[in-house]
Amino acid sequence: LNITEADVAREVPRVLQELQNMYGGLPTLAGLNHTRSHLYPVPQGGQYGGAPKQVASLTLAALQQFWLDYYKPNNAILVIAGKLDVVETRASVLANFGNLPTGKEPPIPPPAPPAETGGIRRVPVQPVVPTAKRVAAIGYAPPPLGHEDYAPFLVVVSRLWARLYPMFYTSKVQPIYYVPLADPITLALQTEFTEAEAVDSALEGLTEHLHAALSAPLTDQDRQQIPYTLARFLGNVDAPSFMWGQDLYGFAFTLGRQYQLKLDTRALAAQLAGVTDADIQRVATRIFAPEKRVTLIIEPED
Repeated sequence: LNITEADVAREVPRVLQELQNMYGGLPTLAGLNHTRSHLYPVPQGGQYGGAPKQVASLTLAALQQFWLDYYKPNNAILVIAGKLDVVETRASVLANFGNLPTGKEPPIPPPAPPAETGGIRRVPVQPVVPTAKRVAAIGYAPPPLGHEDYAPFLVVVSRLWARLYPMFYTSKVQPIYYVPLADPITLALQTEFTEAEAVDSALEGLTEHLHAALSAPLTDQDRQQIPYTLARFLGNVDAPSFMWGQDLYGFAFTLGRQYQLKLDTRALAAQLAGVTDADIQRVATRIFAPEKRVTLIIEPED
C-alpha cells in the first residue's frame, strides 16, 4: 500500500474503464448495476463503484490520507484458514500486528434517497461490443439476514436458480444475480432480447419465472435442495473438511463475511427446514409486490 504517482496514473484509467463497462459498456453488467442503483440510490448523486468525475480527480495525497485513516485494524477482520496451531498463531498475530494504530471509524454516510421502484425505465447505453443485445432486468431488495422473511426468500431464490440454471449455458447475460456474501442487497433477473422482439414479451418471461417460484406448493424436492441452497449462497461451515481444503481462500472469505454479517448458518438451516407455503406467500406480498420492483430496459445505441 505504498501508493505512488505511477499507481494513480495507471489505475485511475482502469477504474474509469471498468465503470464504463459496469454502467453501459457491457449491457449484461449494466442491467445489474442500474438495478442496484435504483433500489438503493447513492446520496449526493454518487454511484456504486465511484462517480467518474470524482475518480478522475483523485490525487496521490488524498489516497495516501485515506489509507492512513481507514486501512487500519479498527476497520479490518483477520481470518486465518488452514492446518495451524491456534496458540502459536494468535501469539504471532499479536506480536506482528498488536501495536498497529487502530485507525479512524468510517465516516457516517448522509441519508440515502428513497428507492426508485415501479414503472419501466429505459437506459440508453453505448456498448463496447457492436453486436450487444438489449437487456430486460427486474430487481428486488432482499430482506436482511436474520429477518423472519429471509429463510422463505432464500427458498424462492433457490427455486429461481433451479429454473434458470440452464440459461447460464445458453445466454451471455446472467439470468439470476444474488450473491449474499458479496452483495446482499440485490436480487436481479435478466434476459437478452433483440430489437425485433417485444419488450413486453421479455418482461413477461421474467415475471413467469418469478410467479412459478412463488406460487407452487413446497415439495420434498424443495426441502432436499435446502442444504445445497445454503452451501451455494452462504457457505456451509458444516461441509466436509476435504471440500474446504480445496479452497482455503474461499473458506477464509466465507468465515470473514459470515462474521461481518452476523450469520449463523446452523440457525438458518433450521429456519429453512421450517419454511411453509404461508411463509412463501408472505414474502410474495412483502418482498415481491409489483410496486417494489425495479424494471429496466438496457438499450444499446449506435
